[in-house]
Amino acid sequence: LRLEIDDTLLNTEQEGTYFVTYRAKDASGNETVEISRVTVYPMQITEDMLWARVDELLPKLFGEMATKEERCRAIYDSVQASLYYEPRSEQKDWISAAYLALFVEGKGDCYSYMCATKALLFRAGVESLTIQRLPGYTEDTHFWLMVCLDSGEWYHLDSTELAADDYTHSGCLLTDAQIAAYNRVRPHFYEYDVSAYP
Repeated sequence: LRLEIDDTLLNTEQEGTYFVTYRAKDASGNETVEISRVTVYPMQITEDMLWARVDELLPKLFGEMATKEERCRAIYDSVQASLYYEPRSEQKDWISAAYLALFVEGKGDCYSYMCATKALLFRAGVESLTIQRLPGYTEDTHFWLMVCLDSGEWYHLDSTELAADDYTHSGCLLTDAQIAAYNRVRPHFYEYDVSAYP
């Protein structure tokens, strides 16, 4: 069996996505070709790198006079449209997770969705708080945000695409009552210490 690897398009010195071709051929002439996508990350992602890219993106999402509610809705829609869900176990610092989700991979788990949303909200001038599901209620965890609108009222914002049996739900600007209602459909999904948040 002869294996050839063509990595001429791969540049490990430059951030981006590249393709590597693997070709295996046996003595009878049977050949198999596989193409793999390889993502090269910057050695260290800094806040300055994230803010530079976020600041380029925000003007495309809404105008300067947008209310905080309009900014939240535009950011929610953008994250929903630009990321797809992929479960992971490794959690990076939130700056790296946001950068990778928004500008390198275009995918991630609930933590990546939360971090991407948090970064956009921060630069858009919307105050947010990170919430993590309390341990012990389910096998896994979940992350989402609370945001403060112009009225001073706080709402839940969960950019992760969510669904339960026969129930589709938008995680954009939910009240505590709506969070409780979703918990009845998916028990303990939004289980958190209510006393620790507005």
